[in-house]
Order: sequence, then C-alpha cells, then structure tokens
Amino acid sequence: MATDVMTAANESTLKAITFAQDQFLKAYKNIASRVPTAMTPVWLMPDPDRSREAIERAFEFQSQLLEARKAFALGLLDVRTADEDDDEPPAPKKATAATKK
Repeated sequence: MATDVMTAANESTLKAITFAQDQFLKAYKNIASRVPTAMTPVWLMPDPDRSREAIERAFEFQSQLLEARKAFALGLLDVRTADEDDDEPPAPKKATAATKK
C-alpha cells in the first residue's frame, strides 16, 4: 500500500516537473527567437558543443553517483535482512573490568 502511494506521488511529481520544464522551454524558445543574434554579446553565447559535452559529463557523473547511492542503500537493507535471518540469538557479552564496578 505504501509503495503504491509512493509510486503515485513520484509519478505525479515527475509529470509536474516535466510539464514545468516543457512550458519553460517553449517560452524560452519563443523569446530567444525574437532576439536578434546581432544584439547578443559574444560572452553570452556559449559554444554549443562544449556546453553539450559539459552537460553530458555532469549527468553521467550524477547517474553514476545515483547508482552508487542505490547500491549503498540496498547494501544497508541486505545487512539488516541478514541480521534478521540469523536463527541464533546474539552471544551474551562477557563482563569486563568496567562493567563489574
């Protein structure tokens, strides 16, 4: 049940973000098409190839980082599951000088 709610919330969030991005992109294209390139300073016009490469590298890194975080989270879950699967109760702690006082 909780998984269904989370999935629905995630899907709704993704739809809202995608819609907002699409609307922004449409507006940006509309505005950009009306501004003559002769009026745009050179320093405001990044090299598209270099920019695309930088974006690709940044998102590739983020994808790798996300996969590493996922593996870590699942690893934590696996440790907890392995602990629960143990049939033997934990061994009693031995008394030490500190605990005898």
